[in-house]
Amino acid sequence: PSHTAKITELFGIFRLLVDTARPNNSMVVNSGDFEVILMPRSADDDNVQILLVALNGSKATEMYWGDARLSSGTFVAYPLAALTTGSASGAIQGTLSGFLDAAAAPVTIAAPSDAARVRYGRYNISSILPPGFKRSGRLIVFRR
Repeated sequence: PSHTAKITELFGIFRLLVDTARPNNSMVVNSGDFEVILMPRSADDDNVQILLVALNGSKATEMYWGDARLSSGTFVAYPLAALTTGSASGAIQGTLSGFLDAAAAPVTIAAPSDAARVRYGRYNISSILPPGFKRSGRLIVFRR
């Protein structure tokens, strides 16, 4: 493929965040009109990427991306539209809490390695609220 410097992965499957034709093939099953997804890094510690997406059906209408720290329960995210310019304007901040493992048991992050058990939690946006975003709700962690 051309432009390989812009491709983060050349192998694997691709799934739509919301697949209206085949809902069970969606990356997020039973999605709402706003989703908060955490994406662990290769190190799989308490420093993860956060993606906040406002949806209209299967179309993203607003998207923010940034960093979350599970040990401190905080995040900062920036409009995806500003990714190419590197602008830090329009950043939002918030908190993360109520972490649960795959069996819905509470998880306390006492060490960075504890974060590998987190599958679900809660978020709260404490700054300006972008269009289509919800102030608080559930979050999911994208992992097996």
